[in-house]
Parts: sequence; structure tokens; C-alpha cells
Amino acid sequence: MRDKVFFFYSYEQWGVRTPQNLAQLTVPSGLERMGDFSRGFDQSGNLIPVIDPLTGMAFPNIVVPADRIN
Repeated sequence: MRDKVFFFYSYEQWGVRTPQNLAQLTVPSGLERMGDFSRGFDQSGNLIPVIDPLTGMAFPNIVVPADRIN
């Protein structure tokens, strides 16, 4: 039984990670999760408009109706 072949393979990769730039992220508040965006401001302090995709107009009082939240 001398006609068998044996292979050995070894690979080692040293991953070098460089730090990335910091990113500022925002997450929705409890009110925004319920559809109330009346207290939603961007980083400049401007009120964020919420547009109804069906009509193209802003929601009244910047509150999305509960039956439209998926």
C-alpha cells in the first residue's frame, strides 16, 4: 500500500484592522415607534417632515395613523 498520496496544507492570515471614522447614528424614540414624529428634529434643530407615500403630502400633526404602521 505504498501508492497513497498525502497532502498537508496550512494557511494563516493575519487580519490587520484599521480604525474607521466615527459615525453618528440615531434610533427612533418610543413616541416615534408609535407613529408620533411631532418631536422629531434633525441635527440642525428643524422639524423632520413625514410624507405620506400614498398622497405625497405631509401627515397631519406629523403623526402617522396607527393603521398605517407596519
